Amino acid sequence: AVWLSLMDPDEWWKPRKPERQAAWITQHPEIRWISTDGDYVAAEGVLRESWLSDYFQPVRDLNGDLLPYLIERCFPLVSSMMIEADAYRASGGFNPAVRWSQDYDLWLRLAARHPGAVIGTPLITYWSSPGQLSRKVEERHKDDLAILERVARGELRSDPVIQSRAAAKAAGLAFDLALLAVRGERPEEA
Repeated sequence: AVWLSLMDPDEWWKPRKPERQAAWITQHPEIRWISTDGDYVAAEGVLRESWLSDYFQPVRDLNGDLLPYLIERCFPLVSSMMIEADAYRASGGFNPAVRWSQDYDLWLRLAARHPGAVIGTPLITYWSSPGQLSRKVEERHKDDLAILERVARGELRSDPVIQSRAAAKAAGLAFDLALLAVRGERPEEA
């Protein structure tokens, strides 16, 4: 099988990252995508030694149906991902119509169709900078809301538990967006 390794401009791989993922894939041939942990750094130094520590306590390796985890939050870093090429194509790849949350949209579509894995070891470095896309909170929330509404409707997987959890996450995002609109003195939008 052919696997794709992704790279984001504000992240870089640590030594032997692809080899570690390839070894995991060999041991778990059922998976079709795999991500890793990463350390989070800025000009002032290391902000967090583990990106995933905000999402999992304790940080650990995961394998299998990861859609329930992804409903909760977009945890994979782009440069940590390796995706089997056929799974990427079957999932539709990155959707250019989704401007701010293309990664989350793709990860959810992948996870809805294919088992995946997370290596709980930091194999990339994620660089924090003031201008990066992930800091566009309101824009990302709007994209995430539209994505989670599709999940809640069962467009990715017909599963009442997944759909219910996605609806709850979407409601939380809608509330947060209303608060941002009120604070931004946009009452009609709120």
